[in-house]
Amino acid sequence: MEQITEELKKMVKAGMGAVATGVEITQEAIETFAKKGEPIYQQAKSVVSDAADKVRQAVNDGIQNMNCKPKAEEIINKVKDLTQDEWEQIRGAVDDFFAQAKEKAEQAETAAEETPDGAADAETPKPDVDPMDIAESMQTPDNADDHPEE
Repeated sequence: MEQITEELKKMVKAGMGAVATGVEITQEAIETFAKKGEPIYQQAKSVVSDAADKVRQAVNDGIQNMNCKPKAEEIINKVKDLTQDEWEQIRGAVDDFFAQAKEKAEQAETAAEETPDGAADAETPKPDVDPMDIAESMQTPDNADDHPEE
């Protein structure tokens, strides 16, 4: 009977040893797999982050390209950091725009004067904005000295 007891103890100990060895091997395998998987994980994380950035940029571009007119305050905030050259380019473009509008208005007035019944006045609207008012409104107290009048 004693021999059976000893054999049973051996079997129990062997089972416990097998479990302990299995746990050790499993832990080593997990650590090995984790080390091998780390670069792949980082790469996947980077790819997902880049994809998310591209999606965000595409959404932002899409929103900006929806023909939404920005508010004057947004434009003013964007032009605060412009260089002198950039400011002069924008000013030139605005001046050209209003010069063309003024020219069209003068042509419309001339056409109205030439029309006996004044019908041209009803067809051609006159601009009610003075280009100088716009140019002056673009000068904020912060940057008025940075961008002197021409």
